[in-house]
Amino acid sequence: MSFVAYPIKVFPIFKEKIWGGRKLSSFFKLPENHKIGEVWFFADQDLDCSIISNGCYKGLKLNDLMKDHSYEILGKEIAKKCKNKFPLLFKFIDSEDKLSIQVHPDDFFAKKNNLPSGKSEAWYIVSSGKNSFVLLGLKKRVKKDVLKKLILSKNIVANLKKYKTRSGDCYYIKGGTIHSIGPSNIIFEIQQNTDVTYRIYDWGRQNLEIPRALDLENGIKAIKINNQPLIKRKIKNVVLKNTTINRNLLKTKEFFIYELIMEKGNKYWYNSVAPVVISFFDGNGYIIWKYGKEKVKKGEVVLIPFVLKNFVLHANDRLKCLFTEIR
Repeated sequence: MSFVAYPIKVFPIFKEKIWGGRKLSSFFKLPENHKIGEVWFFADQDLDCSIISNGCYKGLKLNDLMKDHSYEILGKEIAKKCKNKFPLLFKFIDSEDKLSIQVHPDDFFAKKNNLPSGKSEAWYIVSSGKNSFVLLGLKKRVKKDVLKKLILSKNIVANLKKYKTRSGDCYYIKGGTIHSIGPSNIIFEIQQNTDVTYRIYDWGRQNLEIPRALDLENGIKAIKINNQPLIKRKIKNVVLKNTTINRNLLKTKEFFIYELIMEKGNKYWYNSVAPVVISFFDGNGYIIWKYGKEKVKKGEVVLIPFVLKNFVLHANDRLKCLFTEIR
């Protein structure tokens, strides 16, 4: 069966978290009476799989579409490398409270331990509070036995690097990097499509109705002591005057990310060399391609398949989004 190429959307998957809140209601209609910490898009996992929400594939699971059309969606080279699985997962995160201190495996650790893949990720700060921060990497190199003692003695926090967050900042956290997100952040996360996390310290939140288990043994093994984040800071005091800003953020082996801000009425022509996912944070507009037009708006995450190639993004009003090229 031939593939129909168009901008693909999926239904959001809402995740309740003890540290979550209600701030994502500015993007979505949230389930009532739940502290929503994460909203997932393009999940292709055993326990969570996104469902297409538009076009002729509406109602189809993402993994079923990938089984039949991974070459058309990702291109032959990427599809083979990813074994016909969708390689990235996209999340809106609301950290009303601080997250656990944790680590994700890198690809080498994942392969050695029969895991689907490592989990490197990027954080784009959508908004942050006056005292918001993230913790990323160790202040100084220590041996792993010393690190374990710091965790068990609850002295780990003082030994982590603390970064004040502000809207427009972007961080790249390689698998193996010890990290945490502080309170009052709204973050958009782009990560390898797996959900393996080793909590190593949780601020004393173990005695709960729903236990939050720690995995210090695997966490210590997975940590890369020397890992530090890559950071792209927002350029201050940028003023748009009927123009478009295109700002490169990150280029890694998993993805290439850039920020696009467009004033009302502007158009952005895109000639695809890779599959791309566009995430919208403000405004609305249209994606226009040879055979049609798809409306897009704040809170949506849209996949442009590899074979679609060329399209135009038109801003109905001031539009702010991220382009993520899949590598």
